[in-house]
Amino acid sequence: MSKRPKRKTSKAYQKWRARVDHKNALHQWSIDVRKRDGDKCIICGATDRLNSHHVLDKLFYKSISLELNNGVCLCPAHHKYSIKSAHKNALWWVEWLRVNRPEQYAWCLNQMLILVSNKENPLE
Repeated sequence: MSKRPKRKTSKAYQKWRARVDHKNALHQWSIDVRKRDGDKCIICGATDRLNSHHVLDKLFYKSISLELNNGVCLCPAHHKYSIKSAHKNALWWVEWLRVNRPEQYAWCLNQMLILVSNKENPLE
């Protein structure tokens, strides 16, 4: 983490504080996601080295990055290391979510439609 700027009123301090606050909020979000999913991978049930994964990318969809519905608990293999992972096989992942977590899939799809209609589409 970067060194804290000296004056609390400076723009540099305010930017630093916002980064620290967001990092803390993401950490709490991660804890909440894992707790909601029973501290196990939602795909295979593994309980070791769990990751909280953003269904909709946190960089592209900043306004919903801390929403509980935008997260799932995954083991490292299903997060990014196996062929059947959220990062390596997006089509498989979306279909898995649609079939196995239809309410969460529908929520994410709805959020995407809202954000696109509000011109928050990251691809434009």
